[in-house]
Amino acid sequence: MVEFPVIEEHNLLQHMLALHGRTLGEEQCQVLLQALRRFPRLQAPIVASILVQNVVDWPSYKPIPNTFASSGDKDPENAFFDCRSVSALCRQLFQRMEERHGRHLVHTTLAYITLTRFGVSESELFELLSLSDDVLAEV
Repeated sequence: MVEFPVIEEHNLLQHMLALHGRTLGEEQCQVLLQALRRFPRLQAPIVASILVQNVVDWPSYKPIPNTFASSGDKDPENAFFDCRSVSALCRQLFQRMEERHGRHLVHTTLAYITLTRFGVSESELFELLSLSDDVLAEV
């Protein structure tokens, strides 16, 4: 198996951020690289994608989270920095999505995406979601 080159980590993060029309300050990028480097290099692309999803809304003036602080008063929005596995990162991402969009909407959407054998289009997903009273009540 080919490992992901270290030199490419920074370029990968910059490219993924650019796809979202975002850039981060150099200090913020260093924190993101530090978090990425906690994982095995073979997992770098998926971890980078999840990390970028978590920081895409960071404003450039946002303070850098102290990822190695021993105190328990860390910003819960930055809890993903403490994750040590891809599954933990995914759980953090889904939890953040639930807080932003509502539990029923996220769970129902992920269930439909998971259950479809050949995928589901956006319009089909909207139609399916519109059939759920719980989702409509929450939105």
